[in-house]
Amino acid sequence: MLKITEDYEFLPSPGRTFDMYFEKQKAAVFDIETTGLNPSSSRLILSGIISVAEGKARFTQLLAEDISDEKLIIEETCRLLSEADYIVTYNGRHFDMPFLRERAAACGINVPVRYNLDLYTVIRDYSSLRQMLPGLKQKNIEEFLGISDVRKDTISGYESVKLFERYLNTGSFALRDKILLHNADDIRQLYRLLPVIRNTDFHRAMFRTGFPVSGGFIKGCRLSGKVLTVKGILKSPCNYISFPTSESPYSINASRKGGAIEISFPCEYQRSITFLDARRILGSDAAVALESLPGYESGYLVCSSGIETYYMEMNLFIKKFFEKKLPQLLY
Repeated sequence: MLKITEDYEFLPSPGRTFDMYFEKQKAAVFDIETTGLNPSSSRLILSGIISVAEGKARFTQLLAEDISDEKLIIEETCRLLSEADYIVTYNGRHFDMPFLRERAAACGINVPVRYNLDLYTVIRDYSSLRQMLPGLKQKNIEEFLGISDVRKDTISGYESVKLFERYLNTGSFALRDKILLHNADDIRQLYRLLPVIRNTDFHRAMFRTGFPVSGGFIKGCRLSGKVLTVKGILKSPCNYISFPTSESPYSINASRKGGAIEISFPCEYQRSITFLDARRILGSDAAVALESLPGYESGYLVCSSGIETYYMEMNLFIKKFFEKKLPQLLY
């Protein structure tokens, strides 16, 4: 296995909205190259990871010099991903991560469970770019953001696979460098793609697809009738069940298996407004952090007004619950 590392230019945050969810979190910007689309018959041949933490970024590439190097690549890939709090991908929820998990299972390796910020999913489902652009390939988004001219590689993913086959047979450094450049440009451009969230309904995307929280991450939330339901994964799994009481008017179901947790918060409904008693649930001290939000009034948090859903408010309430309240209950 060939391992290449270099310190990489740290890019500034995409903005305040992004920081609401990811500030001070360690990121791993991640992309893979494979010999095909089916993990049962294909192999992982190259991983590219930009590790971002504390104002620094490091770019790592792991390339197979022999098809048997796959296990080494997966082991090192998983080690690097385990150091991150969340992973950034482009279509990674549907390809990169499922492919890695299946190939890792075949090698007897456990893939770390981390929140995956899949920019493709966010753009596809929570923006109007789908109607504006000819397609949603990563290169289409690069052109939209005006950063496509930074690319140096001229090959496609399919061509990269063919070059890899020739590289295994010849050991050509020229072929190797073309393969590495293709992956490097993909991952570097993905890192530069983060500002695209400004063109999305990012708070709604986070509500639906989840976000990192203290002690784990949210998988998704749902507001239905008079109940706000939150599903997530805990880093330190435990078995815990609680039912609503006057002091704790919510239910919690946590399982040691897989670290799954589900919380149901009761809401009230008056005059077309759905709201919850944030001060009662969080406590006065923790609820202070929500006072500046447009949907917060006198200890109550508006979830929906009939014409508007307050995704940002609900997300920040959930983050505060996991930070301040949940540790007191579970541990």
